[in-house]
Amino acid sequence: MREPETFDAFYARTVSSVTSQMHALAGGDPQADHAIREAYAQAYQQWYEVSGYRDPEGWVLDTANEAFERRREQPTAAPLASDSGTWPGMYRPRTGTGSPAGDANATVTSRGNGRSGRPENPYPASPYPSQAPQPTAALADGAAGAGPAWSAAGPGHASVGAGPAWPPQPVPGTLGAGSPGTTAPVWRSWAGQAGGRRQLTAIVAVIVLLVVGGVAYLAFGRGKAGPSASTGPPAPVTGQAGPHMLPAGHTGTLASVPWSIVRSGWTLADFSTGQPTPGGQPTGGSTTTFLVDPEGGKYEVYQWPAGSNPQLLAWSGDTEHALFIGNGGYQLLTLHGLPGSGQVVPLDIPAGVTVAGFTRPDGTNILAVRQGPLFNKLQRFSLAGQLQPPGTIADMPRRSVQGTLQGSCSSSICGALSSPTGIYAVWGLRGDEMQLVSNAGGLIRRLHVPGSGNPPSCTPVSWWSQNTILADCSAPGPVGLQLRLWLVPDDGATPTPLTLASGSPSGVGFFTGAWQVAGRVYATTTSGAECSGAPSGPGGLAIMDVSQGTPAQLTVTGSTGNYSDVVGSSDGRLLVLAQTSCPVSSSLLWLDPLTGATQSLLQAPADQAGVTAAVTWGLGPPATAG
Repeated sequence: MREPETFDAFYARTVSSVTSQMHALAGGDPQADHAIREAYAQAYQQWYEVSGYRDPEGWVLDTANEAFERRREQPTAAPLASDSGTWPGMYRPRTGTGSPAGDANATVTSRGNGRSGRPENPYPASPYPSQAPQPTAALADGAAGAGPAWSAAGPGHASVGAGPAWPPQPVPGTLGAGSPGTTAPVWRSWAGQAGGRRQLTAIVAVIVLLVVGGVAYLAFGRGKAGPSASTGPPAPVTGQAGPHMLPAGHTGTLASVPWSIVRSGWTLADFSTGQPTPGGQPTGGSTTTFLVDPEGGKYEVYQWPAGSNPQLLAWSGDTEHALFIGNGGYQLLTLHGLPGSGQVVPLDIPAGVTVAGFTRPDGTNILAVRQGPLFNKLQRFSLAGQLQPPGTIADMPRRSVQGTLQGSCSSSICGALSSPTGIYAVWGLRGDEMQLVSNAGGLIRRLHVPGSGNPPSCTPVSWWSQNTILADCSAPGPVGLQLRLWLVPDDGATPTPLTLASGSPSGVGFFTGAWQVAGRVYATTTSGAECSGAPSGPGGLAIMDVSQGTPAQLTVTGSTGNYSDVVGSSDGRLLVLAQTSCPVSSSLLWLDPLTGATQSLLQAPADQAGVTAAVTWGLGPPATAG
C-alpha cells in the first residue's frame, strides 16, 4: 500500500498537469479555471476518501471536466473573464524563454492547437513541450466531434492474445506526476508568492472562499466520486431504490444494469454452454455475453445466434460498446446510451487491417494497424469503419523476424495502445523499437530499451502507470530468442527491467503480462501443463510471483493448475480466468495472491466450456481460456 499523501503535496504535485489538461480540453474557455478550483475544493473536502483512490489526479481532472461542462451549459449574465490571476491559475508554471535540452529521439516540433482564432496553448499537458503537438479536446479519443474529450481512463487492447497486463498500478514517484518545479508544499508556495501582508491576506481569503465553496458545492449534491475514483469494487446497496449490484449468483437483464456504478472490478465475459474439448474449442451449445459485477451478480447483455463463435476483444472506456471478432470479421455490440442498445453490427474495417482496440479515454474510435508490402501503418477508424484524420498516424517498415517477413499483426509481433488521455499512442512491431506518436499524426520519439536485440525489438503490452509502458522486448540468449518485460517511461527516460529474460525454443517459460498488487508483482508465464488429450505443445499458463528472487508459482484453489489467465486486479485481488476442469472448462474468479483464497464469480459446470474470454473495465487487453 502506498504511503498517504497530504492534500498540500498532492496539490503541488498535480495542479500544473490538471490545469494544463483542462485548458487544453476547454480550448481556452475561461470557465476552465473556475471548474479546476471547484474540483480541488471538492478534493480538499473529501481528501480522506479521495487520497485512497487509485488515481486521485484523474478523479480531480474528471471532476473538473464535469464542472466545466455543467458551467458551460448554464446561462450566465455576462461572459466570465479568465481568472488566471487567481487560484489556481496564478500558480501555473511560467513558460520559459530558453529552449529545452535537445532530445536525440524526438522528431516532431511544437505545433499550434489546430483551432483557428485561438492562441497556442502555453500550458501543455504533455511532458514533451518542445516536441509534441499541443493537446486539444479534438485530439483526445479521436477526431473533432468524435465524442467527449475526457472521462475515466478506458480500456484498450495491447494485442489480441498477447497476455493481459491490466490494470495500471501505481509506481512510486511516477503515477500522475506533475510538471517539474511544482514539488514545494502548496501552502508554503502560496506564502512564498505573496509579496506582502496584502497579498497574504488576499490568499487567506481565497482559501476561506475555497473551503466554503467546497462545502456549498457538496451541499448541492456534488459529493459523489467520478468514474475514475474507485479503488475497488463499489459496495452493494441494499434496501434502496438507487443503482445497486445484484446479489452473488443472481442474473439480470441488460435493462437492469446499473451503469452509473459500473467501473473497476466489473467484467464482460463470453460464456459458452458448448461441450468442452481437449483442444479448447467448444462444440455445439450457445454463447452469451454477460456483464459480471464484483460480487458475482451477472447481467445477460447479449445472446449470440446459434453457430456464432465470437471472441471478446475490448470494452470502451465510456462502457457503451464492446468489440468482438468472429463470424467473418469484427463486430460492435452497443451496450447502452445510444440507439440500438443490445444490438450487434459489423465493423467494416478494410482488408489487411488488424484492430488493436478502442481509443482512450472514451472509446469513440478504433486504433488499428494496416499491413502493407513495405510498411505497417498505425491508423484510427470511427466506429462506423471510416478512416479518421490525419489518416496514417505513423508508419514502420516491415522487417524480417527470425528470417521471415512479418506476417499479420499478431500478438507475438505487433502491439498498439492509446494513451490513458487519448492524446498519444505507443506502438511497436517485433524487429523495431517502440514509437510514441501524436494522435494528431507524427512521431514524438523512439523509446529505446537497452539490450533488446540488434536491431532493437519491443512491443507494448499495457500502460503500467499513466506515464509508463509495460513492454515485451527481445533478450538474445544462449538458447535463441528470449523475451523480457520492461517498464518504459514515455518521456524517453531510462527503462527498468521488470523480469529476467525468459522463454525457450519449445515455447515454454515466456512471461506474457504483469500486474502489481499489494506491493508485489505477479506475471503470467507459458507452460506445458494441459488437459490429457490436448494437442502437443505449450498450451498452459501459470501465475508467478516475480517480486524477488526466483519466480514462485501461485496456487489457484479450485482450478486444474493447467491454465490461469489474469484478467485484471482490484481491491488487492487478481481477477483470474482459470481452467476449473478437464477437458477445458473455465471459470471466472477472484484470487487473493497473498492467502491463496478464491471466490467464484462465474462458474462453469464440468459439462460446459464456460468462460471463453473476459475483459474488465480498465486499461488492459482481454484474457482468453486455454
